[in-house]
Amino acid sequence: MANLTLHLAEGFDNDTVEIRVNGETVFNKKNVNTSDLVGLADSVSAEVDTVAADIDVFLPTHGLSQSFRVEARDSQDVVISVVGGRIDWSAPESPVGFA
Repeated sequence: MANLTLHLAEGFDNDTVEIRVNGETVFNKKNVNTSDLVGLADSVSAEVDTVAADIDVFLPTHGLSQSFRVEARDSQDVVISVVGGRIDWSAPESPVGFA
């Protein structure tokens, strides 16, 4: 089993956000806002039992969606942001920390 921690970071402004991992909804929340103090809106963890995880992010309030696949290591952070009118993501090799 691998643990994914999905961090909603920059650019969320009173958004409705839904995230699915391997087809299962793991996050569905309204009024998601990035804190200017820490640069983070919210986080959610999901356990997967596959080598790779398919992640789907939906922001219906902006008509945006993004699908991507990440390698499911023992513990993997995934950072999701809204930048320039699109959903951006990264899966850094090192653990992520927010202030």
